[in-house]
Amino acid sequence: MIKNKPEAYGISSDNLLCMVQELETFVEDIHSISVVCDNDVIFSKCIQPYTEEPMQMLHSFSKSMNSIAVGIAIDEGKLHLDDLVIDYFKEYLPEEYDKRIDQLTVRNLLTMAANSCRLSTCFRGVTDSWITHYFTYKLPHDPGTVFQYDTGASYMLSSLVTKTMHKNVLALMKERVLKPMGITDIEWLESPEGNTVGGWGLYLKTPDIAKIAILLANMGKWNGKTLIPEEYLKEATRKQIDTPEEKYPVCGYGYQYWITADHSFGVYGAFGNVIVVNPEKKLAVAITAGASDKNGNPNRLISKIVNEKLFIPTERGTLETDVDGEKKLKKYLDDLCLPYPEGAKNSCLEGKWFDKTLSFEENDRKIQSIEINRKTENELLINFHLKDRLVSVEAGFENWITQEAVFDDPHHFLNSFSYAFKDDKTLVIKQYWLNMSGYDIYTLHFQDDSVNGMIITSVKLGGAVPIELSGNIQ
Repeated sequence: MIKNKPEAYGISSDNLLCMVQELETFVEDIHSISVVCDNDVIFSKCIQPYTEEPMQMLHSFSKSMNSIAVGIAIDEGKLHLDDLVIDYFKEYLPEEYDKRIDQLTVRNLLTMAANSCRLSTCFRGVTDSWITHYFTYKLPHDPGTVFQYDTGASYMLSSLVTKTMHKNVLALMKERVLKPMGITDIEWLESPEGNTVGGWGLYLKTPDIAKIAILLANMGKWNGKTLIPEEYLKEATRKQIDTPEEKYPVCGYGYQYWITADHSFGVYGAFGNVIVVNPEKKLAVAITAGASDKNGNPNRLISKIVNEKLFIPTERGTLETDVDGEKKLKKYLDDLCLPYPEGAKNSCLEGKWFDKTLSFEENDRKIQSIEINRKTENELLINFHLKDRLVSVEAGFENWITQEAVFDDPHHFLNSFSYAFKDDKTLVIKQYWLNMSGYDIYTLHFQDDSVNGMIITSVKLGGAVPIELSGNIQ
């Protein structure tokens, strides 16, 4: 929670409260907020059911961490900004490819002025060389001329680190950056080629994200020791290329960092998983979230709010202690909790459906049947019979119950459930995937001997499609 008095760092408790309130108003489904200054955490709040323990997938936040590894390789002379990419990977070139790839440089990859391999989904199902796969894409523009979001570029940068440093990005980052900071709980997905995927797939805990924020607020120094090459990070976090379609607060792109207004920069991951940094004031805000874009791009919204409500008003120096302001901030943070399903804790008709088998037709979640039993007055026991396993969970009424339960990817094993009856014939179950950004809402409608429903996922790369459930009660 509040670990250091804000005013001792020249930060107003009232400004912090205003920032958090505005974030909660305009950025839905925030999971954690940490504010750091100098070498210290001012406050860190995980919002129930999220806690400090689970490692969370941070999506494209990974790109900025990947860039650090590239910076180490460049600083040691193993890699150079104007090196041609194909000089490292000629054996991976397909028979037919866009010949402009011959002119592609490391700098082009870093500034995303390279290819059109936009999302991580471009590599889905690719079982042979991802490097070759990247070379099959047609370039949208001549290299180095126009910014084009390109997750594949981050993978190629990761592959270059493996090639030149003789270890992949995760191994290098553990050795040079993460271990010296005391960060030991980390996972990062790998490609079939053994390269860290680079542009996504990084999992970290909330306290360790705050440590990364401190490192960036101090421009690569940790307790006075340089962990990120200083000159590289300065170049990486200043504008290297325009991002023509962007509006305030984004004003350009560096080397896998977003450049924002008033001398700030951002580490951006999908759905509001960000760090916003003002290095001049040694101040940063780290957020994890599962926000959609219904109010606009959540990363841009976060940068705008943090900049206007915290960075600009903060002049540093020392302020008088504000006991009342700190109390108000603490109370607001203490009261934060992600919303439960709305409704009643029981149904007068539940006896017709509980302790029975709800058998479903084939569906994309591979749920063959569900059994629901009442465990206590405020808790349900739910058995999901999937195609290849049984998953048993508990759900609380106006309470989150967290447990290990693997539905698909073993990386996403920690889940929290809550339930409510919308009406006597409708049960709503909400499931937070605590290692991911989103949640699922199961809505089950009971009619005599049949059950119909829907699974709605809050956020998903490429867009979430509702899944219909239809079955009978046995």
